[in-house]
Amino acid sequence: MTIAFSYLRPRRALSLLLALSLLAPGLRAEEAITVFAAASLREALERQAAAYAAEGHRAPRLVFAASSTLARQLAAGAEAQLFLSADERWMENLGEARPLRSAPLLGNRLALLARRGTQPPCDAPEPCLRALPGRLGDGRLALGDPQHVPAGRYGQAALTYYGLLPTLKGRLLPADSVRTALAWVARGEAPLGLGYASDARVLPALEALAILPAEAHPPIIYPLGRLLDAPQQGEAQAFEAFLRSPRARAAWEAAGFTPLASAPQS
Repeated sequence: MTIAFSYLRPRRALSLLLALSLLAPGLRAEEAITVFAAASLREALERQAAAYAAEGHRAPRLVFAASSTLARQLAAGAEAQLFLSADERWMENLGEARPLRSAPLLGNRLALLARRGTQPPCDAPEPCLRALPGRLGDGRLALGDPQHVPAGRYGQAALTYYGLLPTLKGRLLPADSVRTALAWVARGEAPLGLGYASDARVLPALEALAILPAEAHPPIIYPLGRLLDAPQQGEAQAFEAFLRSPRARAAWEAAGFTPLASAPQS
């Protein structure tokens, strides 16, 4: 509705403006909070948000992309109340630009994934990984860009751990996010990809051939950070508490993540 104030008497116009100004804070309070989250959390976090809304809360607005992309946007001033990063490095970088409180929320494992039914299963991770050059054939190994994407950094570390990086030079296919890399695998554009164990739970076109040993790469930790300079701190704290609740814990585990014991920040 458009109100033409020029046609109102001054006193009535002033009264109307005052009423609208009093309503404005309430209207802002009704807006949903925004959560920026790593692409690998999409399906699991969407289910958590739906469960939160089912308890009578306003469903948060979810934005998914690579952790690096989201951290840079937030550092540049993008408005969001919560940030779930796929590693601690990007959370720390954001903390240098904006005030926030963060603590670990989830753990994950790195996995070698293939399009379902296209690769023989692995008996053990190490021989499977050492056979990568042969398993790739004429194709390339898809992974997140190690320069920007946490999953790619973990993957590069694992390839280095097994001495495969020199052998696979020129045979890596870096992507702007882990989900882009795995989409290439799902479409048959790459025979194999490095992603998360949780991806194999929620992407029906893919299967995990091997879960890599934890010692092959840095620990995979998803911290949850709350932006202290964002509005609606109460609602942000409420959703944060829900994501750490026993009910949410069961859902995280079902999605292939490992909930980490850590109390929400006040």
